[in-house]
Amino acid sequence: MRVFAFLGDRYHDHDLFLETLKDVLNGQIHDLNPEDFSEIEKLPDLVVIGRWNLLDETIPWVSEKETKLLEEYIKTGGKLFVWHSGLSRFPESYNRLVGGRFIHHPPQKKVKYYGKNVEFELIDEHYFVELYSDVEIFLWSESEDGVSIAGWTRRFHEGKILALTPAHGEGLKDETFRNFLRNTLSSFMTQAS
Repeated sequence: MRVFAFLGDRYHDHDLFLETLKDVLNGQIHDLNPEDFSEIEKLPDLVVIGRWNLLDETIPWVSEKETKLLEEYIKTGGKLFVWHSGLSRFPESYNRLVGGRFIHHPPQKKVKYYGKNVEFELIDEHYFVELYSDVEIFLWSESEDGVSIAGWTRRFHEGKILALTPAHGEGLKDETFRNFLRNTLSSFMTQAS
C-alpha cells in the first residue's frame, strides 16, 4: 500500500505522528513536505493529512488549487484520511470536502472516546468540531467540557474520506488508541467505495 502523508506542525510532533502511522499501517509511507502536494496526482492508495494549514503563522499550504487536486483524487476512487490537526485552519472548500472543521479545544485533559464496540480514554486535546451534511458519524468524545464528534466518514463520488480527532502527544503512544486506529484504517481501506 502506497501512503502519502503530510504530518506534523508547530504544535504536533511530526516524528511521533509518522511513527504512529508506520506502526499501524505497516505500509510504504512517503512522508511529504507541503510543497510536494502535487504528488497526489500519482494516485497513492491513501493520502493522510495530519497537520494544520499553516507553513508559518500566516501562510497556508492548502488553497483552492490543492483542494481541487484532492477533489479530483477522491472523485476517481482515492481515499483521504484527515487526522487531528488536519481539520484546522483550512479553507471552506476543504472543510466542505472533508465534511467538517475544527472549532477549538480546551487545555489537554482526560477525554473519553466511544462508539460502536469501542471505548478508550486519553489525556488529549478535546477537539470540538462543526460538521457539514453527508457524513456518517462513528466516534464521539466526552470530557468535563462537553461532548463532541470525534470520527466520521464521507463518500465523495468514487472515493471516500475518514476524519478522526484523536490523538495528540502522549495519546499517540497509547496501545489501545493505536489498535483502534489500526482497525479503523484497515476497515476504511478494505470497504468498497
